[in-house]
Amino acid sequence: MYDVGEQNGRKRNQKKKSGYTSKKGAAKALVEIESKINKGIYVEPSRELFSTYLLDWLGAKGVAIKEQTRMNYETIIRARIIPSLGNLMVSKLTARALQRFINELLEEGLSESYVVKVYNILNSSLKTAYKWKLLPENPMEFTDKPRIGRQEQSVWNEKELAEFLRVARSDRLYAAFFLAMTTGLRRGEILGLRWRDVDVENKVLFVSQILSPDGKKLLSETKTTSSRRSVDLCVETVGMLRKQRRSIVAEKVEMGEGYQDHDLVICTVKGTPVSPRNVVRSFKRLSNKAGLNEIRFHDLRHSHATLLVEHGADIKMVAERLGHSTTRMTLDTYTHVRKGRQKEAANLISKVLFENIHPTEINVEIQNVTPLLLASLK
Repeated sequence: MYDVGEQNGRKRNQKKKSGYTSKKGAAKALVEIESKINKGIYVEPSRELFSTYLLDWLGAKGVAIKEQTRMNYETIIRARIIPSLGNLMVSKLTARALQRFINELLEEGLSESYVVKVYNILNSSLKTAYKWKLLPENPMEFTDKPRIGRQEQSVWNEKELAEFLRVARSDRLYAAFFLAMTTGLRRGEILGLRWRDVDVENKVLFVSQILSPDGKKLLSETKTTSSRRSVDLCVETVGMLRKQRRSIVAEKVEMGEGYQDHDLVICTVKGTPVSPRNVVRSFKRLSNKAGLNEIRFHDLRHSHATLLVEHGADIKMVAERLGHSTTRMTLDTYTHVRKGRQKEAANLISKVLFENIHPTEINVEIQNVTPLLLASLK
């Protein structure tokens, strides 16, 4: 044990620390502590539990972030971080312990993108702990952030999408599935869509409200600024929406005073928001019924974008339609599709330039011509 005294006028503050196995180790620590005190950079080790600190930190941070983001943070904190690290004191959070925790999440089979979210929460919260002088440094600075590898998107082609719609035609959530396929809207955007934001005459809808992931709140904030957007509608989607509107009006009349009108395009028979989990359950059930390979509901959005890119849609237009903040995000997400179109481009230039020219008329060495080009010249 060592005892550090700090003279402050007539008052002497005592700092005690135990746990050293040798006098030499304690003496060395004493010198380091005294040096920090003299420089005015000593930080008293916090005895606060990390679970308590995290919730306090989230409460303080909540005023500066969107409600949906705060809810996502809280879910991750309560489900993943607190069960493993919550009983540790803030001062006991070492880089080694934190790195082991991150590695265990990856070994558990959780997606890299999810583990990165956990990592970012830990990093942000402990950076604040350092600013609040609860820690002498942020231990997350000495850990390795997981890298997100490029993953191929799971999508359905035109025939698979059409088969799903055929099977789902009589399902109450048919309109939600139809919108996902034909507009590329996110699940929360679809479930938060209001009739006042749909202009059937001009064939366009406006994304200005979302349903929270837990289905409990309608939020006037979207995922990002670019997510607040207009999306043009095809005639088939307009026809579906007209039919959906008639059905909801009939239900409203039948329910009478018991109907809770939230002006939602997708709602329960009582007019209330549909639980996001129920959408996922229904989608999985209908996918199995249709005999299709299993994909996520969110992959309908990817299927929509993939079809657009495959058929030559301008990448900037696709980015705007999806609500991506930059075309780079769209390019990174659908690189695999664009690679496929590169082959089409090669075949096209071959056909345009050389279809009617015999190989001997081309002023190049034949052995240097690609096999694909030679095949097109025969």
